[in-house]
Amino acid sequence: MSLRNKALSSINQSDLQLLIDDKVMEGKEYEYKIALPGTSESDKKEFLADVSSFANSIGGDLIYGIEEAEGVPIRIAALQNVNVDSEILRLENLMRDGIAPRIPGIAIQAVTVTAGTVLVVRIPRSWSSPHMVTFGGSSKFYARNSAGKYPLDVNELRAAFTMSSTAVDLARAFRLDRIAKLVSENTPVKVSTDALYVLHVIPLASLYPTKQLGAASLQQAADPLMYALKDHAVVNVHRPNLDGLLFYGMNRSGQILDRSYVQLFRNGIIEFVDAISENTSDNARLITGTLVENQTNHVLNAFLAFQEQLGFLPPVAVMLSLLNVRDYIVTPGGNRNFAFMARHNHELTPIDRSELVFPEILVDNHDADLFKVMRPILDMVWNACGILASPNYDAAGNWTLDSKR
Repeated sequence: MSLRNKALSSINQSDLQLLIDDKVMEGKEYEYKIALPGTSESDKKEFLADVSSFANSIGGDLIYGIEEAEGVPIRIAALQNVNVDSEILRLENLMRDGIAPRIPGIAIQAVTVTAGTVLVVRIPRSWSSPHMVTFGGSSKFYARNSAGKYPLDVNELRAAFTMSSTAVDLARAFRLDRIAKLVSENTPVKVSTDALYVLHVIPLASLYPTKQLGAASLQQAADPLMYALKDHAVVNVHRPNLDGLLFYGMNRSGQILDRSYVQLFRNGIIEFVDAISENTSDNARLITGTLVENQTNHVLNAFLAFQEQLGFLPPVAVMLSLLNVRDYIVTPGGNRNFAFMARHNHELTPIDRSELVFPEILVDNHDADLFKVMRPILDMVWNACGILASPNYDAAGNWTLDSKR
């Protein structure tokens, strides 16, 4: 029995009892505690060592309210007479302030049981590891094996730092390979040869895949994702393919449209391609920068929610590219174009290359304000045309337009 295959929010007393019935031992994936960490410095350091050891290994569940004997769970002891909300806040603050760098994706769930409450702290494998316990002047690194946590030695630390940087390198290599396929028109469906918006959303854990989803699993969550994309992508049908699940557009005559597609890969990676050139009466080569900004926020929200539903947790490398864009000009779009062009005409220069491949942004929290997180890249879209920054942000970094437009 593996508790970690179950969504944290759906864990109940029966699941905890199965850990006891099946004698699921502590070790690499689980640790049981009869009581919450105390307030002494040693108790806090012990808690932080447990948390960081999971993040620096394969992730795991730290469970408070279960009694164990020699690593084997023997009964649900439960936590009694505790203020669950304040304890969760205390632990969250301790993890935030006592571990560096911060571990993304940690979640805590209170499970109601007959005798009281059990707290499950779920720590994902981290791709920004290794994480160091810094509380109280400490500077120690921990990992886990079948016997539990242990301090990392110098060679293990070197390997951990190498793996962290390697994950981002693998994400970059994946993206460049996919761009090469797009440029050579080796795509799952034909897309327009005009300016293309390309977004890759890559959970770093997907690059060392321990989980490959079948097309049936992807398809179960496909309709809500398609609904979330309806205002931002011309995709209305989906079908399995060799890579996973493909979304694309089809008209009423059954003709495949060459506007957009979304490829869901079996390892959780998502590729979104969309034609973005603006049609004008004088055939001007324009890209609506406001559309790029708005679309990025909305489709990224939908993709991150989809990945979270399927168990692919942050950090996520978000990679934006614009292809076939030489000689295009970035403008706000619509009736704002005339005033913008008049104000910036002396600054505007057409894009000087065919491909704009922007640096990756690492999103480590599904609740992040994506407009703010993605702003450095969105500014660079305008930079490519000679504009200092996006005109759609205020001095505080807030997107100033209606995000629903």
